[in-house]
Amino acid sequence: MRRAVSFLLILAGCAPSRTPAPFFEAPLGARVAKDLWFVELDERPEAMGGRRAHVSEQHRRLLAALERDEVEHEVRQEYSRLFNGFSIHAAADELERLRKAPGVKAVYPVLTVEAGEPPEPEPSNPFGGLTQPELFTALAQTGADVAQNTLGLTGAGIRVAIVDTGTDFTNPDLGGCFGPTCRVSFGWDFVGDAFDGANPLTQPQPDPTPDDCRGHGTHVSGIIMANGRVKGVAPGVQFGSYRVFGCGGSTTNDLLIAGIERAVADGARVINISLGNPFSWPQYPTAMAATAARSLGVIVTSSQGNNGTGGLYGTSAPGAGDDVLSAGSVENTASAQAAFTLSPDNARVGYEPSDTAPPAPLTGTFPIAAMPPANALGCNALTAGSLTGQVALIPRGTCSYTIKAQNAQAAGAVAVVVSNNTTGLLQMQVTGVTVPTVMVSQADGATITTRLGMGPVSLTWGSSLITPRSGGGQMSSASSWGPTAELGLKPDVVTPGGGIFSTWRTNAGSWATISGTSMAAAHLAGLSALLLQAQPTLTPAELGDVLRNTATPVTAPSSMNLEATIRQGAGLVRITEAAQNVVRVAPSKLSLGESQGVSSFTRTLTLTNRGAAPLVFTPSHAPALSVIGDAYSPTSTAAGQATVTFSSPTVTAPAGGPATVSVTITPNAMLPARSFYGGFLVFTSGATVLRVPYAGFSGDYQTTTVINWPDAGPYLSRGPGPSFTPLPDGGVFTLAGSDTPTVVVHLDHFSRTFDLEAVDAVTGKPWGSFFSMAYVGKDYTATAWQRVQWDGFTTFDKSRRLLPNGAYRIKMTVLKPLGDAGTPADVETWLSPPVTLNHP
Repeated sequence: MRRAVSFLLILAGCAPSRTPAPFFEAPLGARVAKDLWFVELDERPEAMGGRRAHVSEQHRRLLAALERDEVEHEVRQEYSRLFNGFSIHAAADELERLRKAPGVKAVYPVLTVEAGEPPEPEPSNPFGGLTQPELFTALAQTGADVAQNTLGLTGAGIRVAIVDTGTDFTNPDLGGCFGPTCRVSFGWDFVGDAFDGANPLTQPQPDPTPDDCRGHGTHVSGIIMANGRVKGVAPGVQFGSYRVFGCGGSTTNDLLIAGIERAVADGARVINISLGNPFSWPQYPTAMAATAARSLGVIVTSSQGNNGTGGLYGTSAPGAGDDVLSAGSVENTASAQAAFTLSPDNARVGYEPSDTAPPAPLTGTFPIAAMPPANALGCNALTAGSLTGQVALIPRGTCSYTIKAQNAQAAGAVAVVVSNNTTGLLQMQVTGVTVPTVMVSQADGATITTRLGMGPVSLTWGSSLITPRSGGGQMSSASSWGPTAELGLKPDVVTPGGGIFSTWRTNAGSWATISGTSMAAAHLAGLSALLLQAQPTLTPAELGDVLRNTATPVTAPSSMNLEATIRQGAGLVRITEAAQNVVRVAPSKLSLGESQGVSSFTRTLTLTNRGAAPLVFTPSHAPALSVIGDAYSPTSTAAGQATVTFSSPTVTAPAGGPATVSVTITPNAMLPARSFYGGFLVFTSGATVLRVPYAGFSGDYQTTTVINWPDAGPYLSRGPGPSFTPLPDGGVFTLAGSDTPTVVVHLDHFSRTFDLEAVDAVTGKPWGSFFSMAYVGKDYTATAWQRVQWDGFTTFDKSRRLLPNGAYRIKMTVLKPLGDAGTPADVETWLSPPVTLNHP
């Protein structure tokens, strides 16, 4: 009877025998879509130079071989343009046979992806809750407002698409309709409403209309192209939406690739993916597919990820892709609080709406009425009709908000204003109330009461109060750190993502505030469209160069030092400078890698001048913060900065031509091993300032430990869990039910390859592999762990067999990132205690 191999990565407590928390993580965990795999073939995809006939023939041969060898499988997606291969349903016990099928280059787990950030708070009116940040202040941070109003840039003529939860195109800010003549003019729904990627019982049900029952995609859409109460970055683009989420749960990232391929086929010039899987390799299929799109002239923008508290290397795929523009997040600079004005001087009063009552109107003037002295707190029934056409002012206290609002509503009130009896504002919960109900501060309530004592007072809806936002312009704490597993500098840039007010589902308020790198990626997509309109001949590589060159570095809080480049990339995008740029510096970022055995790095930079006059640049160096300490809890420091010299004190970029300059970067020998340093190479010519960020790793990268769990190390245990007890002396396993050997391991870092095989307990003779995976991510936290349960079967070549009874050991072999399998220092191994099989 076939037994299944199971493998799960689980957040756990520190003690090996503790029961883990019921939450699972990728890449080997319950965020793995059940029995769903990417199978990559060794012919290049068409976008990367693969010949269509060869790719098709390779597909045919693989499927024929799987049928011939009776590998139980079902093809779900087939790819050829951006990724050569399939997503395939197959039980885990077929994994090794899939991996060894003809033409297969690698097999990867298909991961589930969450839909993104919830609103904060759930929207109830066009301005939302306590302090809703405005989108226009975020636009000002990047200069998009000036680009629109002064330079006349709207993204007109540029086709921009998103792969997300869909778009509620009925929102009037998004055009109100879907189709060729609408603002949301193209797209596709890959899944239907009922699909949930974490539930294998649900299957995609595609249809032509990419509507949105979640909200995330609608919010992203608004940041890019809204034009109404909210105005997006590029309101003139031709917009497409590709829906890969149902109304609940998650999706699977094989559908992300399907969405990217279809958007490319539909002519999108910019594709935004505000989704991803954190702590990912650049070689993960979604990252490779997004990278391949650049070869077809398509710019792909993607979120860096919201795992800033998880430490270094948090870049999400597809943003981890070498040629994908990954966006980190900075905080919006201002907030807008919903307000009304008072007669006679139009004094503004901010309020907090109840999220369970109807939203306040955007217009309209109404008289305000106080409670009668005998019922000052509004807790008793009011005379019928006594508040008809008026707004009731009711102090907080004694009875519930619901009773107060219902009493006022029964007396004919058109709205209720509750004045707080202490400092601050609260979001009230009311039931059975059909009129707008809002709270004002204690001080503002007293002001209204005083005015009412002097005569009639009316309020007018539809105003707002703009106030500075705490941390505005600084890095968002949730924004994920770079670099990639192979020390590639990420993120590429940062844009506003913290506190972004944009469109939402019309059946849930129409507008909302969300924070995250999803919002930052949407900004980057819109900014890319503006730049393409301004400079339509830019290739994707050149566009990335210009955006990075003209970005402005972000300073650290309470410091004059620049944030680490593995935190902010090139800095905050400035579209006004980018749109008017005539000189490009390439490469526009330098990933120096490890410094082991290297005293300094010398690189050549090329300045290409597309202008009509020569420009003379003075090069200089702006160091950024270094990053030291444990990868899970990094610390920024001004110490350990590199020194930089240039081959010439000036560089003249001739009109219409290039100039080169060499730069030598010398790491600081005092910087602790396994730390990061970085900074900016700056080129100044008058008001023109161009920058190139760089980052490097101090010391030998191969000294980074992968199999590292000080409390336990890898250990042998029994059964599927959820709790595990180490078996230091080994054990006897019948393979019946849960009586199976299980390896429990914490992966402190990425693995280029991760292999488990059975060997003879005495001689070490290999008996075959039972689990192999390439490009495995690190654990999300320092206390997370993974389990791999062995069913007694191994695979030799293409043959899968149950091992005979006897004593074996499980050998774990891990190849480190950038490592050489032939170099012992680049490989870690572990050998389990004896595993004695005693099956029937």
